[in-house]
Amino acid sequence: MDYAPAMIRPPSPIRTLCGLLLCVSFVLISCGQTPSAISAPLLWKVSGNGAQAYLFGTMHVSDPRVTHLHPAVAAAFESVDAFYTEAGESTPAAGAKMASAGMLPEGLSLRKLLPPATWAELDSYLQSRGFGRAEAHDAHRPWFVALNLAQIDAIPLLQGGQALDFLLTARAKASGKEIGAVETIEEQLAALTIGSLEDQIHILEITLTKLREEQANGVSSVQQLLELYIAGDPDALWNFAMAETDLEDPVQKRAWEAITLVRNRAMVARIDAKLQASEGRSYMFAFGSLHFAGPDSVVEGLRALGYEVTRIDH
Repeated sequence: MDYAPAMIRPPSPIRTLCGLLLCVSFVLISCGQTPSAISAPLLWKVSGNGAQAYLFGTMHVSDPRVTHLHPAVAAAFESVDAFYTEAGESTPAAGAKMASAGMLPEGLSLRKLLPPATWAELDSYLQSRGFGRAEAHDAHRPWFVALNLAQIDAIPLLQGGQALDFLLTARAKASGKEIGAVETIEEQLAALTIGSLEDQIHILEITLTKLREEQANGVSSVQQLLELYIAGDPDALWNFAMAETDLEDPVQKRAWEAITLVRNRAMVARIDAKLQASEGRSYMFAFGSLHFAGPDSVVEGLRALGYEVTRIDH
């Protein structure tokens, strides 16, 4: 998801999403001047049913190890007529919708909704990271606060440049490619906001607990995910996400399914519709990497429809 820099040490679906979907002024992407750190890109070629397409797993960071494209990715990108991401171009309108959705209804207060101990822990954690006090979030919904907390460790990976998906979108637009999205901001918000306020408070509490564990242990799941992404192993990414998500917890299971499985099915259907109507046009579909991992991935969904989907990992 493009709005989460990132959308993972905690077994929270929101943490998971932030890390992987770590979910614009024009800056050229280096395709050859600096060697890519990625030896095995998350890149697949799609053929069959008259299709000409690539799938590319991204990470929403500006780290040069990610934005310096692997030659195979650069070649695939240059060859296509159309470039589609999850939500398309970043716009002020989309940001405003996200911000508005994150606000509690008038008259409600996060401090009053949260157990006192959770509010105190939120305040303490924010202060320990140098991000103010909990009062700044008193008007925010619990899911929005959890999302903001999960972004803290991603901030250094977004400094000094534009994130990979935004860079590619800008470059595609500048070169005259068709650009587009397979989701709407409303659909992404529906996935993030699933459940009751009580469910969202539960996710926030899990996120706080695990962030504290990371802080105490001196580890960062965002950094771990970056290393896994650079290694180019979708199975390792999937296993990491599974280890961090407690599917025995009904709240986490519902959130996980909304953020991954439901969206994957919709993505497959929309990719298929584009390819069926392509009339010779070639596409690259670039989404957060988790969408291309696991048994219910976009890759497997397209294969089930009869497409040949082949990994290009060198």
